[in-house]
Amino acid sequence: MSHRTATCMTGGQAVVGTLASQGIERIFGVPGGHSIPLFDALHRQSDVQLVLGRHEQGLAGMQRNFGHSDIGCALTNPDFQKFAAAFGVPAVRVDRIDQFGDVLEEKICSEKLNLIELTVELADP
Repeated sequence: MSHRTATCMTGGQAVVGTLASQGIERIFGVPGGHSIPLFDALHRQSDVQLVLGRHEQGLAGMQRNFGHSDIGCALTNPDFQKFAAAFGVPAVRVDRIDQFGDVLEEKICSEKLNLIELTVELADP
């Protein structure tokens, strides 16, 4: 009889793993308290580069200059879909981690600039 060992990972590690598996090399974000697990996961790996900013508008401009192969992430602003629309960038909000991979693949295949806002609920420690 064989035994399998379950591998546990955080939500941040799952997001970073999904980004890396889709060939994403760079994301843009503004740190916030609720996004610390994602920033921790990004810090502990080297496949996905994080570009930090102090304001979403500046990051949106930087992301646009890098081209369509990068995904911009809003990590703190709850109205980021409206903000992206003001720049003519399609945006989608993902509320469940099990939907993230499909949405990410769809947006990458579109070969256009897109924004994915991933909202997560942190578990109580």
